[in-house]
Amino acid sequence: EQNAGVRNVDFIDQETGTIDFLVKEGLIQKMPAELLKRVPEAWRDPNGYWIAWFKTPVGFIYNTQLVPAAEAPKTMDDLLLPKWKGKLALTNPILNNSFASWFYFWQKQLGEQKADAFFKGLAAQNPTLFESGLTVSTNVNQGQFAIGLGFLTHVLSVGGPGGHMSFMKLDPQPGLVSGIALLKNQPHPNAALVLADTMINTTFLTKAASIGYLVPLPGIKSAIPGLDELNVRIMPDVPNQEADKFGAYLKGVFAK
Repeated sequence: EQNAGVRNVDFIDQETGTIDFLVKEGLIQKMPAELLKRVPEAWRDPNGYWIAWFKTPVGFIYNTQLVPAAEAPKTMDDLLLPKWKGKLALTNPILNNSFASWFYFWQKQLGEQKADAFFKGLAAQNPTLFESGLTVSTNVNQGQFAIGLGFLTHVLSVGGPGGHMSFMKLDPQPGLVSGIALLKNQPHPNAALVLADTMINTTFLTKAASIGYLVPLPGIKSAIPGLDELNVRIMPDVPNQEADKFGAYLKGVFAK
């Protein structure tokens, strides 16, 4: 629309990798300095184009009614134990780009040889694959599966307060970050600024934290115990030049 001269969009809320792409295309303007100063440096674009308003750690959640605390997996290798065969649900990395990024993250973190061994070990556990992380979380919460690969914030937003889901801590803990940005030549610039101001204030971010999100303002903690303690590293997008090859690799590992 922008390239065609259509000006329908004032404001975007997207993963920061997507915003970085739009910055390169010349479609994003810099955020006001007053808004940038509200958040710690690690939560804003070093060049001033976006502000991150929440992080979502991505990893393994489990049903505490099916997985006693003493038996809960502590490492990724624990997931390859025979007792979990047929009891795992995964968000399908062949169909879901965010979870393709999760596997790409671990390939870079572990090295290709170790990552390949883990991925194939995970596939050998006969997991059930779903397109959506929400579907995985719902199935784990309902007791259809003991463990699932999905969004850790679903421990609360799907499981509910006092529910029976918990999460496995990883270090580092891969995650997604969502940022806000302002389009150039917006049709409603004042409205865009009001929305940005609303999303980077204490009231809004306190509500976001109350459903489990990690948020940028110091002193506002996630309602999920232990989530703020994680060493969250943002998952990179699979580079365009590697996407076809990596997608084919994942299909070879997980396609049935």
